[in-house]
Amino acid sequence: MTQYCDVLDFLAIHETEDSRRELLTQSQIDALVAAYPNAPQEYVHYLRDVGWGSVRESQYMVYAEPMLLRDLVHRSKRNRFGDDVLAFGDDFAGHFGCFRPNDDWEIVESFHGSTSLRRFNDGFGAFIRRRMLIGPDGFDQREPYTPEGGSPGTPPTSHP
Repeated sequence: MTQYCDVLDFLAIHETEDSRRELLTQSQIDALVAAYPNAPQEYVHYLRDVGWGSVRESQYMVYAEPMLLRDLVHRSKRNRFGDDVLAFGDDFAGHFGCFRPNDDWEIVESFHGSTSLRRFNDGFGAFIRRRMLIGPDGFDQREPYTPEGGSPGTPPTSHP
């Protein structure tokens, strides 16, 4: 049994084939835990049970292992982030989800164009569910597509 049964059930209903994830093998998990022995178990279990990669048609990407945030941002911002900010994912728009290992693996977010970090006070499981747009009641929080003058679920019209 996994703590992410609700996530897997949700994705089975609300996700298309465009999203790709790969589960970590046990040897990959062992290597991750050896490299980051204090990493949150919620994160390790997510990689084991849901996998790394994109969710919900590029709504969010979770990396196979944490990376230094300073290696992912524009060179003008690299000196603002030290070795204590590890990115675990992003939203494809320059907003990164990160851990701060020196602060009890606190979760923070880095936003595109900013050098400040915003704290996220809940754990990894709550963070990733929000990024997937899973509401607290388990319902999809994504806004329905409504073309101008159309109703939810109306397919887009083609334009010449």
